[in-house]
Order: sequence, then structure tokens, then C-alpha cells
Amino acid sequence: GELISILWGDEPVTDLVRGNLRSHLYTLRTTLAKVGLEDILVMNKWDVAIHADEIDCDYYDYLRCIPEAVNLYHGEYMSQYSWAEMTTVQLDRRLEKQY
Repeated sequence: GELISILWGDEPVTDLVRGNLRSHLYTLRTTLAKVGLEDILVMNKWDVAIHADEIDCDYYDYLRCIPEAVNLYHGEYMSQYSWAEMTTVQLDRRLEKQY
């Protein structure tokens, strides 16, 4: 339910939406497998996650206070997604504490 609300916003959780989510997750898994990264995605009946230590990600580098990643952040984080607003607030607070 949480993943559906993140991806589809206020869309009612219907069989069609659940099917779309399953389809997207299948596509993600098969795409990752094609490039040898199938172990990055962790899924069970109720959870979907990634092994964050297995990927190169500027967000995770920022959280680890790696200077190059910190210098790349200028107050914008996935602004096209309403669910990212809370993360932006957290990133901004973290940045304020550093200065």
C-alpha cells in the first residue's frame, strides 16, 4: 500500500493498480537481471527494498557526508514528486547543520 501511494498518489488501491505495481516490479527485476544486478533488489510478499551498499547513489553519498555529494546538493530533490518533499526538508536541515 505504501509503495502504491508513493507511485500513484491518491489513486484508489484497486486490482488494476496492484497489477500495475506487480508489472513494474517484474520489469524492474528482469531489467536488473539483464545487467547482472538482480541481487540489488530485495523482495518478499510485503516488502520491496534495495541493498543500498551495492549501488552508487549521490543521495546515499550525501547522507554519508561525502564532500562531492554534499557540494552537488542545491536545495532540489525530485521536485516533480510530492512524496519527496519530506526528504527535501530533511536534506535542507542536514545542510543547515553543516554550515
